[in-house]
Amino acid sequence: PTAPRPTPPIVEDAVRSLSDRRAEAQFKPVHAQTGTASFVSRMVAYVVDLILLWLIHWVVAKLVVVVIGFVSTALAQYAGFWFQVILWYVLVYFYFGIFYSERGASPGKMLMGLAVRDEETGARLTPGRAFFREAIGKFISAVPMCVGYFVALFRDDGRTLHDLLFDTRVVRNITSSRIGNPN
Repeated sequence: PTAPRPTPPIVEDAVRSLSDRRAEAQFKPVHAQTGTASFVSRMVAYVVDLILLWLIHWVVAKLVVVVIGFVSTALAQYAGFWFQVILWYVLVYFYFGIFYSERGASPGKMLMGLAVRDEETGARLTPGRAFFREAIGKFISAVPMCVGYFVALFRDDGRTLHDLLFDTRVVRNITSSRIGNPN
C-alpha cells in the first residue's frame, strides 16, 4: 500500500479561501445591516443628551452646594467649583456608560433611532469604553473648533474622529434582536 499523497498547499489555500468567503457572506457588519446615522441626527441626539446631562448636573450640584453651605459658606464656594467638575465627569461616565452598555444608545440617540456599536463586532460598548469615547474622544473631536466632528461630513462611512479613535460607529434603526443575527 502506498501512503496517501499530501494535498498541495495551493489546494489547501483555495479551500480555506472558499470557506472564508462563505463565512463572510453569512455575516454582515452591523452598519451593513442597519445603515450609518446621518450627521444631523447625530447632532440632534447629542444636543438632547447634553440638555439632559446639564439638567441632572444642575439639580445635583445645587443640592450638594446647599448642603455644604449649611456647614461652611467658604467651603461651599471653594468646593462648589471642583465638585461640579468632578460631578460632570461622574455623570458622563454613568449616563453614557450605563445607557451604551445596557441599551446600546443614550436617550438622545434612542429618540433619534440611533445606537453606538463596536465597529468590528457590532456589540454594545462597555461602560469604560463609552466613558472614554464621550469624555476623552469628544474632547479631542472638539479641539480645535470641532474639526473632529466635521470629519464625518467628508467620510463615506460618516464616522467622526472620536468614532475612529475608539473604533465605534453610530448606526440607525438598530434593535438588540438584530445584533448577532446574520440574516
